[in-house]
Amino acid sequence: MTWHVQTPRITKQTYFDDISVGTELPNRVVGPVDSCDTVRFCSAWETYGALHTDYKWCTANGYRDVVLNGPLKNAILISYVDQWVGEGGYLKKLMCQHRGWDYHDAVFTGFGKVTRTYEDGGLLCADLEVGLRNERDEISCPGTATVVLPRRGGPPAPIEYPLSDWGKKVVSNLANARPGPARSRRGEGGEGGGASAPAPTGGNMIPDEAKAVIGTKGEPVSWPFPLDRSTVRRFGQATYEEKPIYADIEYARNSRWGELCAPPICVIRAPFDDEGLMGEAAAPPVPIPGARGGGNGGNESEWFRPVKLGDTITQHAYLADLVQRTGRAQTIIIVRAETVYTNQRSEVVAVGRQDTLRLIPTPRS
Repeated sequence: MTWHVQTPRITKQTYFDDISVGTELPNRVVGPVDSCDTVRFCSAWETYGALHTDYKWCTANGYRDVVLNGPLKNAILISYVDQWVGEGGYLKKLMCQHRGWDYHDAVFTGFGKVTRTYEDGGLLCADLEVGLRNERDEISCPGTATVVLPRRGGPPAPIEYPLSDWGKKVVSNLANARPGPARSRRGEGGEGGGASAPAPTGGNMIPDEAKAVIGTKGEPVSWPFPLDRSTVRRFGQATYEEKPIYADIEYARNSRWGELCAPPICVIRAPFDDEGLMGEAAAPPVPIPGARGGGNGGNESEWFRPVKLGDTITQHAYLADLVQRTGRAQTIIIVRAETVYTNQRSEVVAVGRQDTLRLIPTPRS
């Protein structure tokens, strides 16, 4: 298969004794991301919406080509940072925004720099400013990350961490959330769905019935099957992930990880069942009259322990907020959901935030 990664893979462990603020990460170029790449990702992610698969639908609805998935760009950015920290490091947290559309044959350059270094419990940590720059020289996926780094002669970064303050907050908010309205099997997602009822008029476009959903939780959604080698392989191929703990089962089993692991993007995959994608978050549905799907606006994720072969993940999500932003052509409603990911032992493996955009066109005068 063609990996479309135009820079050499990192094959040796890097140590970070001399890292400092301003240190730049080596660039990593991925692309052109063609139709084969999107087929791989849609198959791994279990999403087949027209916005990411159907050229005729996209061009008939105002797009110049098939739109690349926001989670795919998130995955490329995650893989870029995860590859840089190496086997002895740990990608702790990553946040990204999705700005504008990217289409088939896009070429992404991953870039980053260190903005802060500090010690936490004797561990060397760094905060990063990272992003993807497309072939039009636009930063279409800016973000930040937190990593734990190995020093020469010192131990590798741990593979399990206690909950952070943010993680504790998300877990607490979920515990205090009220039961929400039932969701149909297919969530509202960002698949280019049509408008429903007419939009309200006036400055506030978020109706009271939508506001009433804030602070409610959806039903838990569990993977329909445990993590297997086929799923790990498909995600590795789909997201340009090259670390051997995600690709080489013998290496992984003889490493400190002890078993083949799921790539980070696989851990936070959207809720799905044995028929495929159920929606972009396990949170309850939000009624916003006149709105249509506008895609994924951004993600924030933090990982606390690995997910290994045989593990099964359950997602518990609640609606954290609704945010309105009004422009000339349309009003954007940000549906902000936060999710707790637990394994079959009820251990929190990750927490996440998903911003799903709902678009309401501004009426022409």
